[in-house]
Amino acid sequence: ARRGTTSALFSPNGQPVLPWEAETTELPQPDRDMVHGIGKVVCHGQAGLIDSHGSIRLPCRFQDVGLPSEELVPAKETNRWGFVDLEGHWVIPPQFDLARSFSDGLAAVLRDGAFGFVNPSGSLQIPFEFSDTGFAFQGLIPVARLSQGQPRWGLIDPQGTIVLPLEYEALEWFHP
Repeated sequence: ARRGTTSALFSPNGQPVLPWEAETTELPQPDRDMVHGIGKVVCHGQAGLIDSHGSIRLPCRFQDVGLPSEELVPAKETNRWGFVDLEGHWVIPPQFDLARSFSDGLAAVLRDGAFGFVNPSGSLQIPFEFSDTGFAFQGLIPVARLSQGQPRWGLIDPQGTIVLPLEYEALEWFHP
């Protein structure tokens, strides 16, 4: 239910799951904002995760969160991003300007305007040298570098080796 800018979540029998006092201002849409039944929720101005049954899976204590993947959640604290486990403990301390969810064992992270990739232990796997990146699929990662002010896309493997030259205006995954 929504009242003004605040939401409450009720069970099918009318019992409050997230009451008005939680000051919930953001709930995920189950059909588009959830991954494996988990989505972002904002209560009292802090972000956390909620499951499709209305249970808080990650306490609302972060400035922002991404969606969980490979047992880790991108989380923002003190204006820096890192990764927490599903209990909210820091696995990779907040040190990045942006962090994206893990995919195929790597997560894109932004530092000083360039993307690189870390592994689940937080070690830098691929250096900070890309202007943009997409999500890994079947062992390939779309990445871009600026050329004459325009992004030029190509593909790298998990070791950072270029397998498709960075010369394309766009790349998209095709699922037949």
